[in-house]
Parts: sequence; C-alpha cells; structure tokens
Amino acid sequence: MHRIISKDSSLQMPPPDSYAALTTDEVQRLRQWIGQGARFQSHWAFEPLQPVATPEVSFQEDSNNNSWAKNSIDLFVLQKFSQHGLQPNASADLAKLLRRVSLDLTGLPPDPDKVQQL
Repeated sequence: MHRIISKDSSLQMPPPDSYAALTTDEVQRLRQWIGQGARFQSHWAFEPLQPVATPEVSFQEDSNNNSWAKNSIDLFVLQKFSQHGLQPNASADLAKLLRRVSLDLTGLPPDPDKVQQL
C-alpha cells in the first residue's frame, strides 16, 4: 500500500507515466482486502537460494557418456535422460557447430569461405 499511496513519483505504483493510476474506489478495495487478512506470499525469486545436491547418475557408461558430463549441470541433464531412456548425442564437429551457431544467430547458413577457414 505504501507504494500505491506514495506521493513520491519514483516510488509510486503504478508509475505516473504509465497512465494507469488506480481510482479512489480501487485503492479503498485494496485497503479493505488487506484489512480482511489478505495473504501475502513472497515471490520465489526473492527467496534465499537453497543448496541442491548433485545427482548420482546411474547411467550406462559408454564412450559417449564418460566424456559427455563436463560439469555438475550436465549431471542433472544426464539424470533426466536416464529417467526417460534417452542417450546424449555424440559431440558435433567444428563445421557442424559453426553451422548451428550461424543459423541460430543470423538465420542463415555460414559462408562457405568461413567453413573452409576451419
């Protein structure tokens, strides 16, 4: 409520330049709702972080999986792969990586000269 009724334009919600000011009736309804015990729930983004244990992945080891997990985030991905019966793909060669990056960033395949420079 402090932000809604604030006279300081840098704090006021909604911001004055949004042209979405609340009516007196709307402010009164908010006061009534709070007075009746409206529940306030904190947003998850403002909660303190909790440590998460790295999963123990019981994945069938092969040449792909041994080198696939490079960090602890990869272990979470491998855990989901294992749960869904999936296998990681083999690593892509440099030409394929260049093609993927070019398509992602520009929507076009890479210039053939750039591929040859690899």
